[in-house]
Amino acid sequence: MHVTDCQVDYVGKGPHILTAEETAAVNAALAAGAAPGDASALCLRIIKACTRTNPRTLAASLGAYGVPVVKGALTLAPLAPQAAVLTKWLKSEVPG
Repeated sequence: MHVTDCQVDYVGKGPHILTAEETAAVNAALAAGAAPGDASALCLRIIKACTRTNPRTLAASLGAYGVPVVKGALTLAPLAPQAAVLTKWLKSEVPG
């Protein structure tokens, strides 16, 4: 299977209440420089960044997410199939 894009939305009867894992990922993104504001929207961007990305558009996709969201994704899903790719991209974006 090849995923070219996905949409991530919260679907529920009430407001999106972040789990402990989601909160940790959002906090990691904030600590890395994500703009504060809507934690639920940031969480959904982090979840989307965790999905497999088309290798042909990977650099552009990760660049659009930015370092803070990618760090949040690695906090949320450090063992996901995409984690190695995210880590490699981060090393190319963040010196040292």
